[in-house]
Amino acid sequence: MQDTLSQNPVSQGMPAHVETVSPMVRVAMLIQSYHPWIGGAERQVEALCSVFPHQGIEALVITRRRPEPGYTPFEIIAGAPVYRIRIFGGYALRSLSFTAGALWQLWKLRRQIDVLHAHDTLSPTTTALLAKFLIRRPVVVKVLTSGSLGDIAVLRAKRFGRARMALLARFVDRFICISDEIANDLTAAGVALDKLARIPNGVDTIAYAPTDEADRQRMRQQVGVPAEAPVAIFTGRLIPKKGLRDLAAAWASVVEQQPNAHLLIVGTGPEAEVLQAMSAPNVHLLGARQDIPDLLRASDIFVLPSQAEGLSNALLEAMASGLACVGSDVGGTRDLLQHERNGVLVPYGDQPALARELIRLISNSHLRRALGSAARQTIERDYSLESVAQRLRALYTDIMDIMPPR
Repeated sequence: MQDTLSQNPVSQGMPAHVETVSPMVRVAMLIQSYHPWIGGAERQVEALCSVFPHQGIEALVITRRRPEPGYTPFEIIAGAPVYRIRIFGGYALRSLSFTAGALWQLWKLRRQIDVLHAHDTLSPTTTALLAKFLIRRPVVVKVLTSGSLGDIAVLRAKRFGRARMALLARFVDRFICISDEIANDLTAAGVALDKLARIPNGVDTIAYAPTDEADRQRMRQQVGVPAEAPVAIFTGRLIPKKGLRDLAAAWASVVEQQPNAHLLIVGTGPEAEVLQAMSAPNVHLLGARQDIPDLLRASDIFVLPSQAEGLSNALLEAMASGLACVGSDVGGTRDLLQHERNGVLVPYGDQPALARELIRLISNSHLRRALGSAARQTIERDYSLESVAQRLRALYTDIMDIMPPR
């Protein structure tokens, strides 16, 4: 399929000043969960759906319908139709019921779909590959995480996992890699280099942006943090692989040397009770919040001590907000942060190193501002939502030529 109409408008009897219009690319996003469940992948899909029309893309979302309140069969979110597939039974039956229901929905919507875009290598990809042969549409798979806890490792550890990976390597048309480590995982699993597309996550550079000191102090008053206190922040799911126990232990050392420093932890998850029990000083557990941009503007430092990351949306948002960022030297964090240039990297699990770097940034406002400014420049250059949507549009139109005429 051609991305633009190739005919000369004059030769077609059209006025010479009339511009031809690129056809819309219609994409079905398949994802395990979606609103009201919120995680990094879900937030990224929603953010992209909001800017896709400006890049000539129409998206729809197919996801699971959970039993909790708020999961209606159909809804429009960020301008995109969302179809929730009813699931039931145990783990295997839930996957099977999602795949069967999603295939039926894709068949009904087939005339509204040009490309199938799966998020993660499990049920969404299985469904997309079956739909590829049912409705004859090309398949893109976005791999979300890397390393020993990543998508490829999890898939290969499952029953028949290596055989499934071989099928993916053969029949998926393109894999989206959001980090170098994910690309390495895929090539090690037998995926050809020409099937890899290096497209990162994107961030809204208007919603997430630096602020002035007066606004920062106003935000701190709302949170209940002293206006002049150094403030570090973590945002994300409170789960073990985020390294929050290491952060709490390191923070106790930080406060010994910087007793006026405060730490905001934003999010929900099973580690909340553990963090509460650790009772680290000057730590504020804020739970789920809708005002993340304001909380980032109220802060000086962002910290992400994770064991594994694909490409953290929370880190992208903090960098866009102009914060000095400290992250574990893993996965996509390593791709985003260049040590001492636009952020700071520490070895995962090294509590003394984490404490040491936090203390250094807390005590050096000039260094914080320099790293925060460089972080913002990195985002503006390479990670805006608009630039990511443009690259996805180019990828979609490229693989639409792969499938034979239908």
